[in-house]
Amino acid sequence: MAIESFKKEWIFIKKNYEKATGKKKPSAALSGATDKAASGLEPACAALDSAIGKGDYGAAERAREKIESLGKVYQKALAEATRGEDKAITAELKVMMGEIDIIIAEAAAQTEQLWKLHDMAADLKNIAETWAFIAKDCADTPIGNNPHLRAFISDPVFGQNFARPGEVDPAMQKLQQQAKAALISYVKKLGEIKAAKINVDSDKAMTDFMKQVDDASCYIGSAPDGVRGIVATWQVEVDADRATTIAFNASPQLAVITALTAALKQEEDRLYEVKNDFELRVMNRAAAKKAA
Repeated sequence: MAIESFKKEWIFIKKNYEKATGKKKPSAALSGATDKAASGLEPACAALDSAIGKGDYGAAERAREKIESLGKVYQKALAEATRGEDKAITAELKVMMGEIDIIIAEAAAQTEQLWKLHDMAADLKNIAETWAFIAKDCADTPIGNNPHLRAFISDPVFGQNFARPGEVDPAMQKLQQQAKAALISYVKKLGEIKAAKINVDSDKAMTDFMKQVDDASCYIGSAPDGVRGIVATWQVEVDADRATTIAFNASPQLAVITALTAALKQEEDRLYEVKNDFELRVMNRAAAKKAA
């Protein structure tokens, strides 16, 4: 059974010995040595109790070292004190030596457990920092200010019939407006990702973050309502009429759409990598830590 209080355990051990032997010192000749060790053990045990209660690994390790050092000094004094004592006293001395062994071993075990918790906390803090970095990196994308995308959603020419310059094409104009709305939604989702609540102890917080990235991807990617998907549909409208296709291919807007398509694919791929990075560096690491 784990020791709940090392100070109380040490006081209990001493009282049991005194009760069994009727003596407070194992040997008068060695009272100085035993007194020094015993007087140091009690505050060392109290210090370990305090450190464990606070979760302070450094203080716990220092207290554990004192307990081990003073415990061994005390055991040595007890071993020498068995000489010349009657069998009853000798038996109790050996019991006390064994009890000190238990305290030393349990102090080491609980300190090691505290180190594991300390190590886990440090790792989880590192994972949380990684998560924050991924969220910021995901949100800080230049796509919102991409000149080709800005041109597509704002230049009236992309809402007109290329075969009949100046004439509005309702379908293409509508797609242009949809692309603008999708971009606005995308930027909003990126803001939510950047402000995501980071909690490596919560599986729900992690899955919510993944969903936010998925939602953002839908607004910018090749989904029907995503900017990339809308631009693809816009190109289908252009290619539906031969005259419009010829006029578009001869226009400066062809280079804009070509560059925009490449940029949107790159952005969609980037979000895919963000998800993979988050899963590997945050979700999987956090799960491994919790299972350890």
